[in-house]
Amino acid sequence: MRKLLGSAALTLALMAPSVQAQSTISDTQWEDVRGFLDRNPDIYGQLEQMMDREIGPEQIAEDAAYIAENTADIFENPMSPVMGNPDGDILVAVYTDFRCPYCKRTKPELAKLVDSNPRVKLVIKEWPILGPDSEEAAKFALAAYQAGGAEAYATVQAALFDAGGARMTGYFLEELAQEAGLDPRSVIEAMDGPEIAA
Repeated sequence: MRKLLGSAALTLALMAPSVQAQSTISDTQWEDVRGFLDRNPDIYGQLEQMMDREIGPEQIAEDAAYIAENTADIFENPMSPVMGNPDGDILVAVYTDFRCPYCKRTKPELAKLVDSNPRVKLVIKEWPILGPDSEEAAKFALAAYQAGGAEAYATVQAALFDAGGARMTGYFLEELAQEAGLDPRSVIEAMDGPEIAA
């Protein structure tokens, strides 16, 4: 997990100049990224190591071995939402944060991928790295998936991406659960359950 967090921080750090030039990310979102880095100072050492190393055949082999060793957890975890064909043999995993504008931009492309090929199994890995609202959104989305499956998750996913940086208030989440055809109270209670935390 630390390696993944380091990768995310590195990506955000490298994107910073071009993103700021394009004004595609809000000041609040940048504050969240900076806050994450400030709260996790050990990331800086990892970033330096990652920037110093060249990705060559050894690193590719190491990454492939990691994926092979963790395939079941990545693609078969019952708590990870699945879009497309649950039995598909073309496996795609996407790590996402509802407050990430780049994640939001990839959503239509991933939908096209799923719609264009019935063999695609798209596994969503909630990866809330942009602060407390990201964590609340991810917990709510997983609880909605647990309660209502892929259809409920798709409804919730679309609304949470549209909400972007909006505060995850109880009222908003209750309305969203109702829109997804779920019992708001049970979904909100499930957010703090051990399965979601795990």
